[in-house]
Amino acid sequence: MRKLPTFTLTIIAALAMAAPAFAGSPRHFPRGPVGGPDYEQGQFRLSVGTFEPRGDSEFWDGNSQLFTGSASDLKDVMWGGDFLWSINANASVMFSLETVEGATTQSYRGDYLEGGAPISHRTTLAVTPFTVGLVFYPAGEKAPVIPYLGFGGGLYWWRYTENGDFINFNDEALPIFTGEYRADGVQAGFFGVAGLDIPVQKNWSVFAEVRYHKVRAEMGDDFDGMGKIDLSGPQVSAGVAWRF
Repeated sequence: MRKLPTFTLTIIAALAMAAPAFAGSPRHFPRGPVGGPDYEQGQFRLSVGTFEPRGDSEFWDGNSQLFTGSASDLKDVMWGGDFLWSINANASVMFSLETVEGATTQSYRGDYLEGGAPISHRTTLAVTPFTVGLVFYPAGEKAPVIPYLGFGGGLYWWRYTENGDFINFNDEALPIFTGEYRADGVQAGFFGVAGLDIPVQKNWSVFAEVRYHKVRAEMGDDFDGMGKIDLSGPQVSAGVAWRF
């Protein structure tokens, strides 16, 4: 897992400390009336953060009984981009494309060893959601610090792989072999979001937010019959936005 969580939390903490200064400052960037010549109706945002799979499903339960570690070990960097289009001064439509790929090493539990060393494999989970949602601004889009809430849904492309050494339990000798197991697919899901947007120039702002994704997919391919994989989990992000 990459060491970005501390970096992301540092950005969010800095934004939180800066918010009171912006809130108490006369530095406003009014956008004019909706549809007027000075109104910026579109917004493009780039973000970086972390995503942690919750792992609450039959597949993850069976996996944790056989191997060390858990779904939370697949927490990793999540990159994203959003396009927002204002409906009015208090709401926007948001289109988002994000991606994350986490990996960890898992070993058999118990006394299964090879030459005194654990029998291990590399586990990887990649998720790429494309979502559409509605975002609401309780204080409007002219406030010096702009809180927002939203929800939506979309399609989640996912891929799960295990690559390394395994035990053949169908053979009484329990031989060890090297192999790769894989499952992938596309699943519909939902999300909720809450955040703060802080204007720093007329057309630029910084933001920090938390999203929660809710999605489960049926395992197939090499994991057929092993239940559903829970791809739900929290996402914490920070980034920069440009209004036009």
